[in-house]
Amino acid sequence: MKKYVYLVLTAIILMSFTKTTNNDWVTYKNKKANYSINFPKKPEVEKKQRKNSTTYKVKSRDDKYRYSLNSTVSKTDYADVENLTEKLFTIFTDAMKGEIEEKSTFVIGSHEGISAKIKSENGAGTIYRIIIIKNIIYQFTIISGVDYAPIEAQDSFFGSFKLLSE
Repeated sequence: MKKYVYLVLTAIILMSFTKTTNNDWVTYKNKKANYSINFPKKPEVEKKQRKNSTTYKVKSRDDKYRYSLNSTVSKTDYADVENLTEKLFTIFTDAMKGEIEEKSTFVIGSHEGISAKIKSENGAGTIYRIIIIKNIIYQFTIISGVDYAPIEAQDSFFGSFKLLSE
């Protein structure tokens, strides 16, 4: 029993010295695109207005990784979301000219998106996610010059994404 108590106390002490990546991150909110998300530093924001949609490109970087979230807000809801998601995923991965090393799905609320790890020809690692919710397309990336971002960085970025209203 004493051994167990010492193990628990040791774990608590070690955790108190561990700095989580998310502590210094900045929360960015976009009411027009209905989300909030954390970035490692205050992000740069670029807005591009079109006839039937507006795209917001939001990006930031730390010492090792580039983080971005592009959201395209349409005036109307997207139809055939599953096929459109797959088509946009293919367009992105083809443009990367890399190898898809891992592909899976993820869920936000009742909506399903596609997640992938893509290794480019020069060895850079990109983690890409795309999801369409009603009239908004969300495309997330974490890009590294060498390998994929660690789980902590992924959790700090992808895990912080929240819809402002359902």
